[in-house]
Amino acid sequence: MFNKLFKDHTTYEKVVKWFNANKYASKIQGLDLIDYPINKVINIQVTGGKIWAIAIVDNKVSYFIIEDEVIEDDKLDELINFKLIKNMNKSNILKNIDMNMKGLDKMKKLYNETVKNNNIEEVEEVTNEQKALQMIKNETVKDSVKYEVIEWIESRVEDYNNMEDIFKDLFTGGCQSGIVTGLIYYDDTLNFYNKYENEIKIFLEEYLEIEDVETLEGIQELVRYFPDLDDEDVRIFDGQDKIIDKAMDDLKDDYNLDDFNLEEIEQMEDDYIRSESEAINLFELNNQDKNMLAWASFEHEANLLHDEYLEVLNELYKEAL
Repeated sequence: MFNKLFKDHTTYEKVVKWFNANKYASKIQGLDLIDYPINKVINIQVTGGKIWAIAIVDNKVSYFIIEDEVIEDDKLDELINFKLIKNMNKSNILKNIDMNMKGLDKMKKLYNETVKNNNIEEVEEVTNEQKALQMIKNETVKDSVKYEVIEWIESRVEDYNNMEDIFKDLFTGGCQSGIVTGLIYYDDTLNFYNKYENEIKIFLEEYLEIEDVETLEGIQELVRYFPDLDDEDVRIFDGQDKIIDKAMDDLKDDYNLDDFNLEEIEQMEDDYIRSESEAINLFELNNQDKNMLAWASFEHEANLLHDEYLEVLNELYKEAL
């Protein structure tokens, strides 16, 4: 296996010795490498053009990866470079290691035994992607749509190889696809709408430019953005039926109609219908509207977050250079 990565075993031994150096790596060969000492290397394996090492760093178990397609003896100095060193957490390592690699189970067992036998904690390494999201989260107000989006992304990290794919899947299928499991059922989306109603109103006014959605014009604009919603004609037709039904029920509750003649009953019916019509807004948002707006506000905030995330991530990569 070693000859796939190293030109010869001598180069491999040099790398092992470098890892085993019980001193600051930055002193080795005079290079400015990493700012902490590697105390002890537990094991080194090689696969797929990568060196995978388990080491104890600052009394914590960590995985290290050094990447290179082919490492020749005269390229060792290039190999030992901060840009080629990644400190990753266990779950990410086990996802990325070639599943056909011989000794993978041994590698897992060794890692767990090292933690247990040395009574030390695992490295909770944060990738630049996770760091970028955490930096944004630290500046985000709790109990906001943006905070909900961030926490949802954090909940999906373990299911993806990179954070960008989480955004991609959301933007491809939207909340309607069921990808956001907390926003599938009406109860969930209505609770979300009620919780963030003020934010959603700002979303309507500033981004959809609908100042008063619960009007004829407002509903017309809303349906233009979301064609699956009932249009104004359907709302008027259904609303009138509900008004009549409600008026008739109230009339029967208030009076014994047998005590009145037909002309009196018809007048009373007209009065009740008129009164009910004045009390009811036919264009008040219904559950379907609120469900759609909950999804839309979540996706909109995710779009804004994605742009911010890429900016912060880019700055982190620049700092690492």
